[in-house]
Amino acid sequence: MRAGTSGFHLVATKVTPPFNRAELVPRPGLQRLLDDGRLVLLDAPAGWGKTTLVSEWVAAHGAGATAWLSLDREDDAPVRFWSYVIAAIQVVRPELGERSVELLHTQRLPPSSAALPELLNELGADGRPLVLVLDDYHLIADGRVHAGVIFLIEHLPANVRVFVTTRADPPFPIAHWRVRGELTEIRAEDLRFALAEAGALLNGLLRLDLGDASLASLHDRTEGWIAGLYLAALSLRRHPEPERFIAGFAGNDRHVVDYLGEEVLDALADDERSFLVRASVVDRMTGALCDEVTGCTGSAARLSQLERVNHFLVPLDNRHEWYRFHQLFGELLRLELQHLDPTDVSGLHRRAAAWLLDHDLVADGIRHTTLAGDTDGAAELLAAHWGALLQRGESNVVAGLLDALGTEAVRSDVRLCLIRAWMTINLGNVGALPAWIAAAELAVKDRGDDDATTFAAAAAMLRCIGEYLAGNARAAIAAAKTAVAMDAEEVAPWRSVGCPVLGISLYWSGAIEESTETLRAALPRAEAAGNHLAVMHALGCLALTEADRGDQSAAQNLAARAAEISVDRGFADHWAIAMTHLADGRTRLDRGDLAGAERSAVEAVERSRRGLANIELAYGLVQLADVRLRLGQRADASELLAEARGVLCHCRDPGVVTGLVDDMTVRLGRAAGSRLRRTSVSALSCRELVVLSMLPTELNLRDIAATLYVSINTVKSQTRTIYRKLDVTNRAEAVERSRQLGLA
Repeated sequence: MRAGTSGFHLVATKVTPPFNRAELVPRPGLQRLLDDGRLVLLDAPAGWGKTTLVSEWVAAHGAGATAWLSLDREDDAPVRFWSYVIAAIQVVRPELGERSVELLHTQRLPPSSAALPELLNELGADGRPLVLVLDDYHLIADGRVHAGVIFLIEHLPANVRVFVTTRADPPFPIAHWRVRGELTEIRAEDLRFALAEAGALLNGLLRLDLGDASLASLHDRTEGWIAGLYLAALSLRRHPEPERFIAGFAGNDRHVVDYLGEEVLDALADDERSFLVRASVVDRMTGALCDEVTGCTGSAARLSQLERVNHFLVPLDNRHEWYRFHQLFGELLRLELQHLDPTDVSGLHRRAAAWLLDHDLVADGIRHTTLAGDTDGAAELLAAHWGALLQRGESNVVAGLLDALGTEAVRSDVRLCLIRAWMTINLGNVGALPAWIAAAELAVKDRGDDDATTFAAAAAMLRCIGEYLAGNARAAIAAAKTAVAMDAEEVAPWRSVGCPVLGISLYWSGAIEESTETLRAALPRAEAAGNHLAVMHALGCLALTEADRGDQSAAQNLAARAAEISVDRGFADHWAIAMTHLADGRTRLDRGDLAGAERSAVEAVERSRRGLANIELAYGLVQLADVRLRLGQRADASELLAEARGVLCHCRDPGVVTGLVDDMTVRLGRAAGSRLRRTSVSALSCRELVVLSMLPTELNLRDIAATLYVSINTVKSQTRTIYRKLDVTNRAEAVERSRQLGLA
């Protein structure tokens, strides 16, 4: 199964409602609760019947109006998660979602920027009732996924509802939705079996014929926990003294699952027990996979037979081809495997990995290779496939596979260090980037082969990107030039990004000619690598360069090419398009089109705020401040310029942007009728600018020190320095001077 044209392989059983057993205890009251609410949240621990309740409701209301998604840990990444959501919807509405899939896999920005609005619009226009079920949502931890789901729920059309089953409250605005009456909540206390329901299960469906006292005792001991009742029932079927068993059963005892598991396993035939224990190493089972793992034949028939007599083998599709164990039972089986034959575990994982890899389930294959203890093999697989996983938006999956290998294994392999470094960029954890680049450089020293130079160059190019994102233009240039000098023809994936970043860093450093030459040489490399985002970024910088030179025609042509890519590839809202908007704004400003220049500058600032490149954000703020000043909006210009100064405080070397901020500050001062030297502002440090901005307030120096978490003596010293640099003698004069400078 596939979604769109991205090459992202989807497992069909994950978007199919679970098979419903005939032996279900009717729960009409709970079923009615599912009839209302924009969001239905079913939150309870494992084994409380959440999925069963929802699947029963789906069966009663028609599966044709329900999009079902069974989640697992590998879905904890935005592109993978939303690919599955759209695939689930397409099971019942195949004509919907194609454009959303295209946007999802071609853009590098939050799905809520384009893909989700497109999907919501299609669902609303369709008009037919639809319920989206997100089963086992507790396996999702990525904040970007949570943000997208919140956006989806907040903007649901009237004909669409969402059911979420989970073991812990997700980070949703639950209280807010509850107050607005848009939330239906079903908790463990709601799902708990009443005594009559326990009797209907144990004596009615399972025919145990327990007396009232025994039934009440078992219900009391399990506290109505459905899985506990099922576990107890399986043991009771074969226990010669049911009352004695029930008397010794403690539903709230932490050892109860182990005890019941032993009872269940001991009742199995030897071949059944061996099969289940060995098959438990995989999370999802099908006949062919179990044949490979266990060394048996006829596993499909065996699974079908066991499913009919065992309540812990759950079918995942209506065709009964794929199954999973109930989580608690699966954990019990794996503990039993460790007890019976721990030496065989790695072999089982190796066989599972081989089958999964042969069937293009690469991430699962790598995970089982790691569990087999073959870290070298897992490293080779990850090094070969991480790029494809990344292109499908599975950064979190790659990060999880690296985590499974362990820090020591990653640090010892330069390839894995580089992949980890790249993941820090993709997952927005740039602060960890220098440490992993350093680890890669250290690992390079342990290699004596011909590839060492290539890896060293790759590390240097990643350092270039990291320095640029940190606002250190000169260091970015030095790192990139080091990389090129090491290995001019290195073709690893980060080079197609690194070369444009080198050219852009040269632009901010003021080396315009070298920047232009570098960017024009980088474009073919990025195009050949299919890195359209890098191409767009480079074209935007070239367009801005031509705008600086006054060549409006060239600037407009380059900006048009970048804009076309942004639309075609879904990058219209990505921060890297900001330079294109800045170039457009410059040409409009030169033509006297202040309204158009303002629109473009606003677009640039809005896009820049979404990214990590502070130099570009500061420049965009300066350009917008320039436009606002020309429009006579001095207060707005002053506020924007203050923000630009704050951004630059986080940049170690922003190049020419510092001078542009100073120039704009002087212009603001002149607009207020003052005669101030440019050096008045440039001489102030970032911390001194922060203190100066607080002097017009009612805070005394001790309050300012407390606010900034520094000592009173530090603030006194900084204040004296401010007075000296501004050529004033007291606080009142400093406040007046800050206003003249546009700093207050």
